[in-house]
Order: sequence, then structure tokens, then C-alpha cells
Amino acid sequence: MRKRIILLALFVTIFIIAAIFILSPKEKKRIKQDITSLKTAVAHKDINEALQYISRDYNDGHHNNFESFSYSIQQLIDNFDSINIIMTGMKISIDSVNSAKTVFAACSMGLKIFARYEREKTLVFGGIVKPASVKMYLKKINSNYQIYHAQY
Repeated sequence: MRKRIILLALFVTIFIIAAIFILSPKEKKRIKQDITSLKTAVAHKDINEALQYISRDYNDGHHNNFESFSYSIQQLIDNFDSINIIMTGMKISIDSVNSAKTVFAACSMGLKIFARYEREKTLVFGGIVKPASVKMYLKKINSNYQIYHAQY
């Protein structure tokens, strides 16, 4: 009986690991596409589109939640004439798939946000020489990935 349980646990573990490796390239491409869509939505000042990529249970190390983060995006969109976002060195990893088949992932990258206000270009986020390091944790909700936690 004990051998059956061990064998079943081993089979389930191998199945989960295989599922992650099989899903990984397709899901990594989808994550990159969703992050790029978020970038484009902010650059085009489309707040409704941008908020589709932020989870309602978002939080970060600076005590921001969904409301405060969405307010920050709204202020960025409202106060600047144009927004340019530069992402470098994107590294995506699939962390896990739970029993409800929800995919959890992480993405690290360098990020700079420039905005133009009355013909003056301003650095809003990131370093002048080197982009700021950002790590996002995402989960797949329905058909797209949403950021539920960030470190920056």
C-alpha cells in the first residue's frame, strides 16, 4: 500500500514537472506578449486596457494595492503629454501550476519610464544610466496574465 502511494506521488510530481516544461515556451511567449500589451496601453494612455493586466489583489513592498497603483498609473497618464517605457533584459520563468490549473510566473527586467511634459523630457522611473531592476509575479486569470506582486 505504501509503495502505491509513493508511486502515485512520484507520478503526480513527474506529471506536474512535465506540464511546466511543455507549457513553458508557449506560456513564456504569452507572458511577454501581455507585458508588452501593458506597456503599450500605458504609452497610449489607455487606462482601462492597462488595468486588465493588474490583479485586483495586487500588492508590493511599498504598501501599494490595486487602488493606489491604478491611481499612480492614472496620474502618470493625466499629467504627462507622452510616455515612453523602456524594458531591458526580460527574464521570464514559470513558477508553478496549481490544482486549479492556474499558472504562476515571475518576470525580472530593467525598466525606465520617460515622460514628456511641456516639451521637457523627464525620467519618471529608473536610473539615468542603468534601468531600475523590477521583478513581477504574475498569475494567469482567464486568458491573460495579471501582475499580483512586484519588487522594485
